[in-house]
Amino acid sequence: MRKKSLLTKVVALGATAMLLASTTAFAATAPTVSTKTIYLKGDPNYVYVTTTVSGVSANDEVTYLAGDSTNPIYINQYTIPADTVGTYSFSYKTTKANVAGSAVKVAKADSTFTDTAKAEDGKLPATDKFTLTLKIDDVEKGAFTYEAYEAVSNGIFTLNNIDLGTNKTINGATYDNGELASTYYNADNKTITVAFKNGLTTVTNNAMEKTSGTLSITTGDSVSPTVTRTAALKSNKATLTIKDKDDNDVKIENARMYVVYGSATGNATEYGIAVCESGDPATLGNDYVCYPATSVDQAGNFGVAIVDNETKDAFTAYVRPYYKTNNGTYMSNEDTALTVVTFEAVTE
Repeated sequence: MRKKSLLTKVVALGATAMLLASTTAFAATAPTVSTKTIYLKGDPNYVYVTTTVSGVSANDEVTYLAGDSTNPIYINQYTIPADTVGTYSFSYKTTKANVAGSAVKVAKADSTFTDTAKAEDGKLPATDKFTLTLKIDDVEKGAFTYEAYEAVSNGIFTLNNIDLGTNKTINGATYDNGELASTYYNADNKTITVAFKNGLTTVTNNAMEKTSGTLSITTGDSVSPTVTRTAALKSNKATLTIKDKDDNDVKIENARMYVVYGSATGNATEYGIAVCESGDPATLGNDYVCYPATSVDQAGNFGVAIVDNETKDAFTAYVRPYYKTNNGTYMSNEDTALTVVTFEAVTE
């Protein structure tokens, strides 16, 4: 395909437009056109416009104009390749301000310019949208359709009206060859929320890289969550090394530290310890702070350490293990689950 000089055509367009408008001596049927526009949430100032020209033949000279000839948004001229018959597509990227209200015009060398649909017509036809197919335990459960800007820009999608069954939960999930950050099933609302690390697809050459994908979910029996305390310890002169926000090693010496270990079972969104310095957190409403465990091993064991290298006054901490679900925060209420940690004042 031979692509002619953009600069040459910008200079010559006015004369070309007037010439084509003023003579039809050699005019054949004017081409017809359709335009689609992709808006991306992750690229908020720009739009991607693709125009498909119908009624072209090999070696036709086709001029493409977006906007007005006196102030063009995009302009170019192409020679239709020898192996192309029927349709040819043009694409360009511009700002939302430019595209608003603009029309795209196309002309063959032997016809006048023809208007297309307005470039701001941003909704794609169904055949150009992204379709996400959901499979649960290898059985197809439905298909969800998204505009291009949603498929490319969004990372989190909520699939409605999905019932995994009584006492069922998500055991695992995969998405084609892409990575999933997380999946969450809300049995009460019958929804699955999925976080995709890289969106459903990407945009290449003003089009989605792919227009379909499959989310495959495996289920298992849902187990009601429980949490218990298994051990606790404290130190008045703890020495340890931690990472700061820049991932540098920081050594802490002679710090007060207490650790509470717990054991978790079932399906919860978070496990950890609830700490209150005025009394039992299970009886004081919201007067406590939750410190989630960063990991729970395969056996359900976790531990959370509280380190204080600044406070010198005496204090007492009341600690209970907890778990969270979509419905709230729950603590182990047994007497044996409460840990009371007391530190004496430090004298210099």
